[in-house]
Amino acid sequence: MIAIIDKIREKKIRNKDDSYISVLEISDKDFFELYDSIDTEIAEEIVADYLIEREDDGRPDNIEVKYDKANNVVTIRYNLHYVGNDHTHY
Repeated sequence: MIAIIDKIREKKIRNKDDSYISVLEISDKDFFELYDSIDTEIAEEIVADYLIEREDDGRPDNIEVKYDKANNVVTIRYNLHYVGNDHTHY
């Protein structure tokens, strides 16, 4: 799993309520080397592993996954909350 973590591009947008929208992008080639299908359960696993590997203490919810075949990218979008923990804003 760590091999795919290094191939993920992350975009993070801060909301006014100090939560974030996070978007992970993975090339379809890299994604399908490890997985046979695209579903929410796989997306949740990738998000959990990604946050652990990056030592990110945010709590994800509303995880959505989409496949843009025309652009060869799998996108995982989720909300990220830092309520009740010591997160440093970046």
